[in-house]
Amino acid sequence: MSRASGPFPPTGEVFSIGPRTRERRAADAEHPALHRAGIRMAGISRAHRGFAFARLAWESHQILFALAGSGKVWIDGRARALGPGSLYLTPAGVPHAYAADGNWQVAWAILSPDGWGEFPTELGVRGGMPSGFAHAIEGLLENPGKSQANLAWTEVLRLEILALLRPARAPSRLGPLWATVGEHLEKPWTLGDLAVQSGLDGETLRRHCLRETGRSPMAYVARLRMVRAVEWLARGLPVREAARLVGYANPFAFSVAFKRNLGSSPSAFLSRAAEGGRTR
Repeated sequence: MSRASGPFPPTGEVFSIGPRTRERRAADAEHPALHRAGIRMAGISRAHRGFAFARLAWESHQILFALAGSGKVWIDGRARALGPGSLYLTPAGVPHAYAADGNWQVAWAILSPDGWGEFPTELGVRGGMPSGFAHAIEGLLENPGKSQANLAWTEVLRLEILALLRPARAPSRLGPLWATVGEHLEKPWTLGDLAVQSGLDGETLRRHCLRETGRSPMAYVARLRMVRAVEWLARGLPVREAARLVGYANPFAFSVAFKRNLGSSPSAFLSRAAEGGRTR
């Protein structure tokens, strides 16, 4: 990173939350599920002037996602605005800096450098990103001390981080489609339904979806359903009810889809959470 002149050139280490900033955070020391996921800390900061960080040598990856207000980040040797819906990716060992210009609300996660091979090796700024990342952190923060909810929301957060780390692509044409699907996951969506909703023919929809998500349209619907199912399970809903709410009348089919997407059955997922609660 260049140390060219600018509004806040990172010529030295700066760690300042500022007197008016209010911050909520969850750390891996208190949340074993975060530790297992390779997430050292995650939080939401309602920042004000005085919130500024410059790290010249740091051993963690970080994702900083702007939710509202005005802030700036250091990239390509200069300051750059980071407005709502944009994120700042800072790899371990790469100097970086960021600061609030005024009121600035950000969601962030600090990641272990191990186990995140998808993380970029250079500083990056991306715009027009979905807000599921912040939603997952809010869910984690709202359930302190509840191991089942912690496990569930950590899994949602892990999935959202992986989605954010996909290589930058052209702006999504399918955002409105997925917003509609997300509001009606109980509907028995078909590829034809998705094509009509998106205004595209089936093959064009498939190509856009593969480019933007790495999945086919129906596989991406399944991912949206499983992430929402984890949220319902975190809130204590029975597996059968969670399945119904995300469009599965057959609990067995739901269990198969859950395992295919998340690596374990819903019952194993809940058992693992319960065991975590007994060992804390």
